[in-house]
Amino acid sequence: MAAASSESDEDSCSASNAASDSADQVHDGYTPSTPFVVSLLQPSDEKKGVYEPMELPDNQRHAAKFAMPNGIDCTVEALSQLYLSEGFMDRMKTFTNQYAKQRLSANQYKEVELSELYHFLAILFYMGLVELPAKTDFWATGPVWPSHPVIQGMSLKRFQYIWRNVYFVKPEEKKDEDGEGSDEEHECNDDEYDDDERWFRKAAPALDQMVKVSQVLCKWPSYATAVDEQMKKFKGRSGETWRMKGKPVKEGFKFFAICCSQTGFAYNVKPAGRLQKEKVIETTVSLVESLPQRDTKKYVCAMDNYFTYSRTMLGCRELGVAVVGTAKAKKGWPPKRFKDIKDKRFNTLYYLHDKDNYLIARWVDNSIVTMVSTMHDPTDKVLKARKKPRKTKTNKQHLQTVWGQQAVVDVFIPLFIDDYNHWMLGVDKNDQLVAYYRINLRCRRTWMPIMLHALDLMRTNAFIVFNSLNGGDCVHKDFVEQWVHTLLGRAAAAKFQHTRAAHAAARLDGPPGLKKRRMSSKNPTLPAERLNCSKETRKEVVVKAQRKCKYCSYLKLKAKNDGQEDSVKVKSVTRTCSECFEHLCKEHFNVYHDQHDE
Repeated sequence: MAAASSESDEDSCSASNAASDSADQVHDGYTPSTPFVVSLLQPSDEKKGVYEPMELPDNQRHAAKFAMPNGIDCTVEALSQLYLSEGFMDRMKTFTNQYAKQRLSANQYKEVELSELYHFLAILFYMGLVELPAKTDFWATGPVWPSHPVIQGMSLKRFQYIWRNVYFVKPEEKKDEDGEGSDEEHECNDDEYDDDERWFRKAAPALDQMVKVSQVLCKWPSYATAVDEQMKKFKGRSGETWRMKGKPVKEGFKFFAICCSQTGFAYNVKPAGRLQKEKVIETTVSLVESLPQRDTKKYVCAMDNYFTYSRTMLGCRELGVAVVGTAKAKKGWPPKRFKDIKDKRFNTLYYLHDKDNYLIARWVDNSIVTMVSTMHDPTDKVLKARKKPRKTKTNKQHLQTVWGQQAVVDVFIPLFIDDYNHWMLGVDKNDQLVAYYRINLRCRRTWMPIMLHALDLMRTNAFIVFNSLNGGDCVHKDFVEQWVHTLLGRAAAAKFQHTRAAHAAARLDGPPGLKKRRMSSKNPTLPAERLNCSKETRKEVVVKAQRKCKYCSYLKLKAKNDGQEDSVKVKSVTRTCSECFEHLCKEHFNVYHDQHDE
């Protein structure tokens, strides 16, 4: 009973407070369903300059444009060849072998082939698609372990060899006992990364490749972009990692990214080391500066209070890019009369102009929000359907007045708040797509998480481009499956070319028995070696050379001997078998390997 009486006392007290508040609201014209705008400008502010909003009319709010180079079709294979180009893979092969040769003995060293690197990357992307507790579990056998066709053709020992030796830059030379380097010459003496002083130098080729190809595929992002942080989990010992308790990834490497707000496409990404010399302001301005065609295209960049310094606002204005974002109080900013506002009524908006030519606004929603903008008018508003929030200390006085018993009501809110809510989602969209199938493996070498994040961004950006140019019907999981399958096909093609070259050299230098056998026209037979190709290992590989199908030619010769030559047509194809290297049409690929001579 005492508790009930105290509750009734509180209710009566709150009712009296509400009555007094409503009296004040009527007096000053305040209504919670529309922004109550109050200017804090003083005559002395005009001497410091007048706020000039940057224009962004509706007819100049362009959408993102993607295009494949040289007019090629947008396929998963084409995107794979752009992001993981032959030059990039050759570089990876060269320095991986150099690094392995430097750190291993002659008995331990075994050269890594290009086909193995394609297969290695396919397994990495597959590990993001299918998660298991450890890398070794993908090779585990037993009644409870599933089989993984992707790993067939690469043993666990070979995968671990590549994992421990993969490298992208020229390894540092080992010094002998006298402190002098080795006299052995490296294959790449004039590498562009030799003088690279960035702290992530070892992973820089992978990240630079992602950014370079992304900026080729994206002619321009949409007018609305966002700058925000990305995190890659890493708990090892590194002076460049961050700990951020409020983030989903609480410890690891931090990246600053600028993304298209409509599609989530990451146009540019930069690692942010804790010990690096470049500060947040310089990094943010450089990301905005990378936006293409700023002289003809209009852009606005949304950012949160980690980035919205006055120098950032000035730098972006000089580049012709508008800014809208949240802000937090700093030493000497904002002015004292702005900080001293006590009004906590819902949907009240107080504003003034900063001396550096941008708008500062204080708006009350479920909590007090400080905003900055270089393009908005504080009096502009928009009608939005707002869900009833949870009760807090700030909103408890207006919750019943605005929503009552309704779950959703239409309320006018400031336009720049609505714009910020929509435009700030760019990096979050990209993070979400990355997290679906992230390559989340434990690493010992500190630069490898940055390399894995670059691979994740390649896959994510490729998916966005593929969907944008092909109608948007592809499911992300299906795209990753095709991405893995494409890399396996490239691995088989690289193995075919390497083996065929070795066979060609053997035919020139080896015994006559290795010479390619021609089929007899009088008594055509198929080579017995074709039956040694198992279904598990043979794959269809597309090559540049076009030749007649081996089995079609066999049927043609048999029909010719029977006087029915016109009944069989021989197809010319570029499809070959990864094991026997014969050209075979799609219809006869399996028949050739399984059919016995008649």
